[in-house]
Amino acid sequence: TIFSKISKGLYVNTGKGSLGSLKIAKNKGLRYRCSAKVCQNYVLPQSGHSIFTSGRGPKATSLQHQAVVLLHALQNASQTICHKMTGLDHKMTQAIYGTNDKCRKIDVEKKEKKIVYGGKGNVWKDVEADEVDLGSQLVDNREDAPEDEKIEWEQSGGVVERGNRQTLMLTRLKPKKTKQRAPGPGAMRSADWIPIAEKDLKNRNVVLRTDGARAYQLNVDGMLHDHVVHMNKKLVMNVKVVKKNGRCVWIKPKYTKKFTRLLPSGKKIIRMGGAQIIDRFWSHLRGSMKSRQVKVGSAQTSVRIRSAQWDYWHRDEDLWVETGKMLKRLVKK
Repeated sequence: TIFSKISKGLYVNTGKGSLGSLKIAKNKGLRYRCSAKVCQNYVLPQSGHSIFTSGRGPKATSLQHQAVVLLHALQNASQTICHKMTGLDHKMTQAIYGTNDKCRKIDVEKKEKKIVYGGKGNVWKDVEADEVDLGSQLVDNREDAPEDEKIEWEQSGGVVERGNRQTLMLTRLKPKKTKQRAPGPGAMRSADWIPIAEKDLKNRNVVLRTDGARAYQLNVDGMLHDHVVHMNKKLVMNVKVVKKNGRCVWIKPKYTKKFTRLLPSGKKIIRMGGAQIIDRFWSHLRGSMKSRQVKVGSAQTSVRIRSAQWDYWHRDEDLWVETGKMLKRLVKK
């Protein structure tokens, strides 16, 4: 259930009586009741809830309507669609969407600390790494900034172990600023990749799968590395660029490729290279950010990214049930 049992323990208003079981009160609907003789107050089921609110008057929204809004949020429907479908107040809709995202962010950041990559002994695991650009904006002091530092970017790096989507870990990167017409900030830089590799992948028995970015070429103990090329390359033979009819011959990118690896134990493995798993998450993340304005470095952008990460972790599960479990974890801690 999405509600935690609040009948146990003292009622906060009195500090004496405890709340009984949920019952139908006359002309009030479902309520808890405080057992203290001096209190006897009726308490709503959503009292003290992390997402739902209670209130009185014409602006108050029933618990049923709030649950409908939360269901729209769990299905990643935009707030505009939710408002048109339900006809409910847009401020209440925005509050439920925002609170749900914040709860997800807290849950994700706590669970990320427990993620461990790789295998033990002679067991090796395939791990993918990649980066994504989510948006850009002009720098604040753009009049005084050099021409090649007019735009700042929102860029995230991700690492995930194949076969276990709940090992997806995201890190906000610090890409360089670019000129105004630049298509992007470029691939992940070594300054961003080294802390990730040293902390999460060193001596973990992992085979890293990436694209051809230079930062990933870092030698790390206990890690093997295979990469594929995600961009067109000129055909070079004998240190000369091959031309045909006066034009350079280009080699098409290979997004996947079979790699044969000999492990330190002597075992030979054959795996497909590439970053297909994490690329699927990037598509999911862009879809989640599509209806939201991306402001570089803002708290709202960070919350939305974490919410999409939580959604991806529980993609094949009942999101209503998983949201209830998440809220219980947050209450315990």
